[in-house]
Amino acid sequence: MVIWGFRGVRSTKAKGDFFCPSCNSDQHYDHKRVRRFFTLYFIPLIPLGELGDYVECGRCKQTYNEKVLEYNPKKEAERIQMAYHAALKSTMIEIMLADGEIEEAEVKIIMDTINEFSTQEASEVELRAEIESAEAQTSIIKRRLRELGPQLNDGGREKIIQAGLRVATADGNFDDSEKQLLVEIAGSLGMTEAHLAGVIATSMAD
Repeated sequence: MVIWGFRGVRSTKAKGDFFCPSCNSDQHYDHKRVRRFFTLYFIPLIPLGELGDYVECGRCKQTYNEKVLEYNPKKEAERIQMAYHAALKSTMIEIMLADGEIEEAEVKIIMDTINEFSTQEASEVELRAEIESAEAQTSIIKRRLRELGPQLNDGGREKIIQAGLRVATADGNFDDSEKQLLVEIAGSLGMTEAHLAGVIATSMAD
């Protein structure tokens, strides 16, 4: 009796180190490929095509899509931090422009806040250049906030609102245009109106 069939045969395509999501640390990996073979008497004889690749952690043996090799947690954290700083600054500029006036006290608060959250000294010349071009950037800013919102915890979202509120109240007048813009920004960040109202009430009471 002739015994024939099919089976997947694994081979190691590459080896190296990667960040394992399960181990939450750098580990050794094997990049494996599975090929389908025709077998005769359980012996693989004829390759019939590739079934796919996967990455296996050498420590926990979990397997992943090969895209996991592109993930670098340090670079991802730096990317989010840069996006957060940009969103913080853009929010403050938008709030400042909401009433159609640019107050020096507002510019100073923006500069102070940027320096508070950044490791590099802010340039006032660059800030004023951004302010001049900001009116055409409103839709882009809101889109960036929507992309950033899910990556932030409540504290991160609240800091953006608090920074905007500091600018809005710098001239002693928190007008309706500034309030409405804060509502829109909070919505872009994924905050409810109740959450926003709580942040404003707490900040105004301090």
